[in-house]
Amino acid sequence: MATRYWVTGGTGNYDSTTNWSASSGGASGASVPTSADDAIWDANSGSGTVVINVSSEAISIDFTNFTGTVDFQNTLAVFGNMTLGAGMSFSNTTGTPLLRIRATATLTSNGVAFPYDFSVLTAAATITLADDWECNNFTHDVSTSNATFNGNNFFINGSLSNLNTSRYILGTTVFVMQGTGSISSLRASLNTFWTVTNLTINTAGTITFATNLGAINGVWTYTAGTVITTGTTFTLQGNLDLDGITFENLYISNTTTLLSDITYTDTFSTISTNGSVTLNGATIRHTGATGGITNLIGAVAGSGKLVGTTILSFEGSGSIDTGGTQGVLGNPITINTAGTYTPSSIFSINGSTFTYTSGTIDFSGVRLDLRQNNQTTTFNGISSLTFNELLMGQSSSDVYVVLNDTMNVNTIITESSSGSSDIINRFSGTHAFVCNEFQVKGGRRQVIELQDGLTYTINNKLWSTYISIVTIVAQYPKIQSTSSGSKANINLPFGADQELYYVQFEDIDASSGQTLWTFGSLPAITNCDNINKFTQPKAVGI
Repeated sequence: MATRYWVTGGTGNYDSTTNWSASSGGASGASVPTSADDAIWDANSGSGTVVINVSSEAISIDFTNFTGTVDFQNTLAVFGNMTLGAGMSFSNTTGTPLLRIRATATLTSNGVAFPYDFSVLTAAATITLADDWECNNFTHDVSTSNATFNGNNFFINGSLSNLNTSRYILGTTVFVMQGTGSISSLRASLNTFWTVTNLTINTAGTITFATNLGAINGVWTYTAGTVITTGTTFTLQGNLDLDGITFENLYISNTTTLLSDITYTDTFSTISTNGSVTLNGATIRHTGATGGITNLIGAVAGSGKLVGTTILSFEGSGSIDTGGTQGVLGNPITINTAGTYTPSSIFSINGSTFTYTSGTIDFSGVRLDLRQNNQTTTFNGISSLTFNELLMGQSSSDVYVVLNDTMNVNTIITESSSGSSDIINRFSGTHAFVCNEFQVKGGRRQVIELQDGLTYTINNKLWSTYISIVTIVAQYPKIQSTSSGSKANINLPFGADQELYYVQFEDIDASSGQTLWTFGSLPAITNCDNINKFTQPKAVGI
């Protein structure tokens, strides 16, 4: 390893021994720096022009006290620190001359913008920015490991490219896109379209997403500029403040926090091998005429769930596929559109809030599946919708439904597996349900709790399938109010034949002369608080 000093009087070319000395201001004729040598420009180097005329290299470059000009015409590879001088300047700022950082280093700009392309090609190196750095185009070249940039900001006037199919840029440095160019990544899979950890778009120009892209676990921020995302998918991860960009497709497989709203026009896909993905923060808006959401989380029934506080707002047209029996959307959902959305035939939501404001969405052939453990689902504004089927209960789980508007549903089914303890299926809120049929299925007794002071309407049939359980009495579903105060009522409309199979009642009001049919060996109803009148003389078990 040697130290080489630039001296005047030579050709001015980097590869010429006429410009290199073994000492500051000494005689020329020293060997040209290699990857094992330090190259220094100091006060004795004069104020002439340095031409990087061929592919060149050094272990470190130091222009601290240089007041001349550097003309990049080729690649300069640095295997250590790179320091610019406050009094230096650059010429020939066209073409694609390149500064390539090849190892762990500290970069110091001293306030001088580097007007050429910048490449990092390292093996698990850490680059420290002592102050802000600026370049034309930035490339993470092909290497075997991630590079890490820490410290100050890195400003890019052109494009940012990740040419590595398996690695990316980590660290605390924020990469700022401040010109016109593109962002691209050659990483192959949907959940790894990563480029850099922290990125800001703040430009008067245009930034184009040239490939599928993704954040890692840092912060991506949009401040200003035109951003084109046509034909690309953006992977959500980390902390995102990207309101102002309209994405085409979104994808999520890891925890994400939205610091501002995100808008997309086509498809939002979710997937994970971990069973659930958490999405917190602001709102995701679908505004396009096609697409919507496709939930692919989960490998077995009921195991895959998108959870969190982020609202999934549907404001265009398309489909809402919650994942059938294998997936669940646990984030709040709002429908507020002049368009049309098609729900999946099994619409699995739980632990969230479903709010309908406007738009066309047909639930007439859809099963609304709420079978998740001890979760509360809230419904707002749904009185204008008619659901085909509401399914509640799963294994040993209690299910809670809050109705802040009347729910109209053809069939309500509660079911559970066998066991000794009661399962609670609770309806609360400011409004009741209206259904044609209420079925209670499964292998253990279920308690159907209804909100005090409300009237729940069952137009046709209320029945249970507990006919093969040895301890029959213990297995009867029990229908009751949620407290001992003002009672909830089940309205059994006059003239309808109610088929009451194996049901134990507490609070059913038949005071208007409704006909109640009972079948099977009904248990004693001496504990019923509010059965006022049964008009069917052949009722069994009363």
